[in-house]
Amino acid sequence: MSDNEQLLYLNLDYLGTRNSSGAPFAKDVEPSVYLTDLVFIEDGISSTIKKTNLINFAKRAKTAEVIRDIQQYQNVPYPLKPVGDLQDHILSNMQAAGDVHEMYDKSLAVEPREREDEKITR
Repeated sequence: MSDNEQLLYLNLDYLGTRNSSGAPFAKDVEPSVYLTDLVFIEDGISSTIKKTNLINFAKRAKTAEVIRDIQQYQNVPYPLKPVGDLQDHILSNMQAAGDVHEMYDKSLAVEPREREDEKITR
């Protein structure tokens, strides 16, 4: 197998990598992949079985599998420790920023809100 073929194979096997990893959000898997999976399942798979009015339980099972993966990573504790210098830096910058309402007014002066006639249909 060539290097390019092996790389393609590894990229296609990201689901296996994601599910076998014990680490929260393995370094090669972005959290947005889960959103992509959910959107693909929702938009790409019919909610009912064709020519019937029956619920497509396979679609629901795929959605549940992705949600189960997300929940698995939410249950893994992160060994975070407080960093005093960082906390002090953040607090001093928050205090130096000034009043929230004043900052909001400055923000609107630099970048005004979208006018109704400029809005793009989302």
